[in-house]
Amino acid sequence: MHLPSASPNRLMIVGALHVDDIATTCSPLIAQASNPVTWAHHIGGVAANAAFSAREIAHSARQIGFCAATGNDAVANQLEQALITAGLDACLQRLPDYPTGRYTAIMNHDGELHIGLSDVALAERLEADCVPLGSEADPCQALLMDANLSADCLARLARRAAGMGIAVAAMSVSPVKSRRLLPLASHIDLLFVNRREAIALIDRNVSLDLPIEQLADGLSELGFRQFILTDATDPVLVQDGSTRQCIPVPATEDRVSVNGAGDALAGACFAAWCDGLTLADAVRTVGLKQSVSVVSGERRPPTVNG
Repeated sequence: MHLPSASPNRLMIVGALHVDDIATTCSPLIAQASNPVTWAHHIGGVAANAAFSAREIAHSARQIGFCAATGNDAVANQLEQALITAGLDACLQRLPDYPTGRYTAIMNHDGELHIGLSDVALAERLEADCVPLGSEADPCQALLMDANLSADCLARLARRAAGMGIAVAAMSVSPVKSRRLLPLASHIDLLFVNRREAIALIDRNVSLDLPIEQLADGLSELGFRQFILTDATDPVLVQDGSTRQCIPVPATEDRVSVNGAGDALAGACFAAWCDGLTLADAVRTVGLKQSVSVVSGERRPPTVNG
């Protein structure tokens, strides 16, 4: 497998890549009944969604590398071509004995997720050595990884990047998977996390309505120095060292789907942060705009055959 060389002008994004099968209802869902829906099939995966957003935000001269594990099938071929067409440097670890993953989401008529069905365990089979971070003399600038990766892969990547002077960012993905990041707090320069994931990191017995400031305090006590903490439509809390700000989320009249909105915010903020913006400015000027464009349906990932 050919691995592209890395450079200081290169960012690397690593994690889940799969097909998203999204069913959206036209009216409120009725349990144990047939519900009319519309289907869409497009590229999915937390890291993939973030990579598309980062590519839109990063300056044109910057290279955005993307690494993921897939099957060795026609679906993987489609995904790889779509990544390349979008301007990403795709590096896929092909696993011949496994099908490329799929994620099926049932969205309610108001754009909120009703239930997600995930077959994306292939991300956990990505080998850390397959991720091109460059050499000691010529490393990439920053790494963004999602917690779909195995605990071992996350640890190896974080330690390797830290040893090379590469900034490390991580997306917590889900309450269960977020806990894979706990042992790596000292290596993570920037964490993207939402309310439920923050609770899982701090204490799974904590009340779901704990004030966001207390959640931020808890993350800081765990050793996370910089993080962007989202809370649905409530303000985004940005912790940048000792500085803390809350940034309002713009109102959205049309809510098509929240699927991938947090990933888009993370990818955009990551790229803008690497381009020199403060975390607060990254959230305010690009991250929330990318997120809102996903929720409103203005921005959609590349489609694939169903």
